[in-house]
Amino acid sequence: MNRDIIENPSVFLNDIAGNALFINADYFTAPIALQEFNQLKQQVNLAILELMEQLGIEIAGATTEIQLIKSDAASSGPTSISNLPQS
Repeated sequence: MNRDIIENPSVFLNDIAGNALFINADYFTAPIALQEFNQLKQQVNLAILELMEQLGIEIAGATTEIQLIKSDAASSGPTSISNLPQS
């Protein structure tokens, strides 16, 4: 990653919730082509994910299960359609 083109980076703890810490990271560059900026942004994001993995930090909601329920008027109550774990 070419860190020389990143200007004025700022990282801070933005908020604390019941099961999450919200961290805000801003960085700027001199005017560059959109493709080059998107490439840099992807490199930064992947480096953050790699660092989080190395430190054993999990992304909030990664193990949350979502259950879809369909209400059937003919039955005595809701019927479970599926239990879909997010991955």
